[in-house]
Amino acid sequence: MVTYNKKEMLSKDKVDSYLEGKLIVRKGFEPIDISKGLNWGYRHKKNANTYQTYLHSLGIIKDLMVIGELDSNEQLISDARDIIMDWHETDHNVSGSYAWAEHPVSSRLGVIIEFQTAEHDYKLHEKVFEELLTSHCEFLFDEKNYKMNNHGLMMDNALLDACIHLKDKKQRKLYIDKVLYRIRYAFYRDFTRKGTHLENSPEYHRLVLALFRKIKKSLSQNKIKLDEDLSILIDRAIEYKSYIIKPDNTYPRIGDTGAIGDKRLKKNFKSFIDYEAGIAILQNKDNDESLNSGFMTFKSGYQSKTHKHLDDLSVTLYADGHDILIDSGKYSYDRKDPIRQYVTSPEGHSSIFLADQKYKLTHPLLDQDEMKITKFVVNKEYKHAVGINNLYPETNLKRFIVLTKENILLLVDRAVSKNVEKIRQNFCINEDAEIIQIDELKYEIIINDERYILESFVRLREKITSQVTKGYVSHKFSTYVENGNITFNQESENATFLTVLYNKKYESALADIKMFNSRLSYKLFDKQFTILL
Repeated sequence: MVTYNKKEMLSKDKVDSYLEGKLIVRKGFEPIDISKGLNWGYRHKKNANTYQTYLHSLGIIKDLMVIGELDSNEQLISDARDIIMDWHETDHNVSGSYAWAEHPVSSRLGVIIEFQTAEHDYKLHEKVFEELLTSHCEFLFDEKNYKMNNHGLMMDNALLDACIHLKDKKQRKLYIDKVLYRIRYAFYRDFTRKGTHLENSPEYHRLVLALFRKIKKSLSQNKIKLDEDLSILIDRAIEYKSYIIKPDNTYPRIGDTGAIGDKRLKKNFKSFIDYEAGIAILQNKDNDESLNSGFMTFKSGYQSKTHKHLDDLSVTLYADGHDILIDSGKYSYDRKDPIRQYVTSPEGHSSIFLADQKYKLTHPLLDQDEMKITKFVVNKEYKHAVGINNLYPETNLKRFIVLTKENILLLVDRAVSKNVEKIRQNFCINEDAEIIQIDELKYEIIINDERYILESFVRLREKITSQVTKGYVSHKFSTYVENGNITFNQESENATFLTVLYNKKYESALADIKMFNSRLSYKLFDKQFTILL
């Protein structure tokens, strides 16, 4: 009896479904009825383009090959060949078809090459393989089809893979030269000098970097080396993953990032700042148990609108082995979907914002002076960062962050406006937490066996109110769970919030939290601290 690993089991489920007349084009998608044959023009009632993309990617070929080899079932290999031939002999020049779009073309070419180079007796006729290779390479080479994003990298990688199998040496050189030009341009366009991907999402940093590494491998197979500068930047991008991953080896759900992780990645516990990307990472390593280390992100600014949420001046916080302040995740890319609208809004992030307005992103070059991280300081006692968001009409927002070595978070938020505005200081709390209100401005948050205090202080005569509202958190595409958000509110034209979040075990040690004349002061374990804001 064959024993399947987890990945092989996924392929087995897809193959079993296929044999029952139901095609699963991607994990989690509802099956397509193919009992009367494959319909390459199939249009799903809700996600037509997505289904078309994965249908024409021919992912089922890989599954049939994997299980066919494991089960010594030659019929499955024969079925895979028949599917390729059926696709090849079908006229795809019809309205709504995604057969010749960059994503499916790139994926499909890789599948066809993998099928043709595998050890079996059902290979495509050499003429058919040449026709498929030629038509796909011509599409990938043509600039009018090229996309200036991660799909473009998919195209470049597929074109490089195909070059190994091309007989025409001149054509091969032409394709490789084009790929080299494209990837150099793409890397310098999409990554900062510190190696951060500019599409605002750790998940897409990981995805795009994986594509670059595949391209690098394909270049090596073609006996071509990358220039030194590009190799250094790729190494920095690899290193960035070790900064942005949390102590539990999962990624923060910034931008369109789902619940993903990398158990093999060695965590880097140094704090990190990339002013160009608008991301700061503040960290405190627990030398006794690294899983309990402190990890915080601070986001403000952007260089690309891709996967960009209205998350500026937002933070996430992880400590004691779990998330405390979270980001809302990805959910979907349907702008009309109310859950998507929430997760991309300021309300879906632990930030400061105006309740009745939404700020607008115009262009990175125009906005970069008005929305950014302006200061980053690291010493033995605390980490300190400052950011601004001046994109609201007639209102300027500024956030001051202090994270102590005990993972105590102190926030000072300022809003200055020409008008009286409804100003919100929002905290998105771990969906597994229990929230207990102690008084109007003080809450207890219970997560696992740990208790935290979130408290806002009245400095002068501010009128601050608070409430707990319902939020949404998306761990993976098209699914969500509810969480609680704690919001402190002021209506003013000149408002300041002084708020602290700490593990309750420090309640007796933390005292005299004040702000006066742009100085934040507090006492911790009878030691006085004063920070010039």
